Amino acid sequence: MSFIPMPRRAYDPARDILVHRGRVAPATSDIASTRIEVHVTRREQPLAAWVFACDVSETRGSIRRHVHCLDRESLHANLLTRDIVAPDLDVSAFLRYLATGTAAAYRSPGLDRDATECVVAATRDALDLCGLPAPHDDEAPGGYVLARAANPGTWWD
Repeated sequence: MSFIPMPRRAYDPARDILVHRGRVAPATSDIASTRIEVHVTRREQPLAAWVFACDVSETRGSIRRHVHCLDRESLHANLLTRDIVAPDLDVSAFLRYLATGTAAAYRSPGLDRDATECVVAATRDALDLCGLPAPHDDEAPGGYVLARAANPGTWWD
């Protein structure tokens, strides 16, 4: 398991939040069945635990796209509520960072993929719970796209 400090000032283990990215179970050659576990802690106390069970939602050529939508229930289930998040964690930055790490995990050796796109979306009630404004008034059926990553450090939207 790798330990990844949130990117900012010099890392302080007593104060900073850690993202512990667990093992990635390789997908089959035909259908992605990748399971990615992400655990978030602060001062060695758990803040959130996410399980990405990757079912490929869309395949266009060599790009496989996975969308993970956060709603109020999933946020409650993962203890990522406003009271726990604020003021120590920038939720939008965390979600972007999580999407980047997930996309990186999808590109791990052994996975038969030329390129993978990971999308993190959220419903309006999830954004309200985190104290984040909606990007615009029209919410798509899959929620608002908060982050999209094809490779670590590569962002667009």
